[in-house]
Amino acid sequence: MAMEKVFRYPDAKVINFGTWFIFSFPIAIIMLVLTWLWLHFLFLGCKKGYRTDATVSVLLGFLLFLIPARRPFSSSSCCKNSDDDSESDPLAPMITWKDFQRLMPWEIVILVGGGYALAAGCKVSGLSVWIGRQLEPMSGLPPWAVTLLACLLVSAVTEFASNPATLTVFLPILSALVRHILFHIATPVPH
Repeated sequence: MAMEKVFRYPDAKVINFGTWFIFSFPIAIIMLVLTWLWLHFLFLGCKKGYRTDATVSVLLGFLLFLIPARRPFSSSSCCKNSDDDSESDPLAPMITWKDFQRLMPWEIVILVGGGYALAAGCKVSGLSVWIGRQLEPMSGLPPWAVTLLACLLVSAVTEFASNPATLTVFLPILSALVRHILFHIATPVPH
């Protein structure tokens, strides 16, 4: 069986346990340390309150700037890139800052981030609660009419603002409206 593989792929590099171990052991150690740190901060906590779900994304994105794109110090270059920088440097990372700036869709980041900032501003300033209180006269309407008016209002605003911004602004407002008119769908709690 081994002789058959040699004849089928005569130019293939042999991957045995040792070479696979050399390749995967550093990755396993890095992932073990990162997992331990993440679980430590998640369950034991730390004095800085800035860790969120985005922390993992930012950390993994940061690792793309550190992990080499090719196997360092290999005798054969199996993956040839058109970039001259990556050909000359065996430790060239998967992505460089220049590539990141060129390929990053900044308009989407600004659009979504601006929507979140607008929603946070409406919530912190109390604007969403104030608008919810202004809509209290809707409490006399039937539930289907309140839903219809809310849908029409949101649909009208999406013609002038982006969908993420509209969603992040109106969710706190509509939740405040629901609290003030005490209109919500709830399942009965068994006694």
